[in-house]
Amino acid sequence: MKPVKILTLLVVIMGLCASPALAETKIAVVDIQKCVQLTIQGKNAYKDLKGEVDKIQDDLAAKEREIEEIRAKLEKGGSVLSESTRISLESDLRRKSRSYRELYEDSQARIRSLEVERTRPIFNRVVALVKEMGKEKKLDIVINSRAGLVYYSEAVEITEEVIATYDKKYPAGSGAAPAETKKGN
Repeated sequence: MKPVKILTLLVVIMGLCASPALAETKIAVVDIQKCVQLTIQGKNAYKDLKGEVDKIQDDLAAKEREIEEIRAKLEKGGSVLSESTRISLESDLRRKSRSYRELYEDSQARIRSLEVERTRPIFNRVVALVKEMGKEKKLDIVINSRAGLVYYSEAVEITEEVIATYDKKYPAGSGAAPAETKKGN
């Protein structure tokens, strides 16, 4: 979150807490990302994702070995290599290094895309559940702890409760459709 947004959030919270009419403002803190990662469905999604990430990393490692083999040939061959062989190996090294960089960047983008694809439905359900729990608990504000908070009391932390409630409401393998969330709710 940008510093301006954090500062604005802190000013609003301080204003709410300082207002006598709202002296009993109820605030809770939740780590949305931790909820996504530690629910049963989230753990399963990350386990599946790990298999795909491992395959991508294996492909990268194979390309890296090819580059190292060419480097080793150039280093060991040194002055023994003919001019045309050395030029050819250097050209291969540049081409494969460029190809590796492109593959690496594409792989990182693919991993991010897969993570979003696999976890977005869980994220949407967690956010909807936090809103629902906030209303049930008559909370005035629920803040994501990754918003850059400097301090909060453990008494207002509801992350573990959200995870437990999520796992009860959306058991692994239930195939429950993600809850639709509307802005402003």
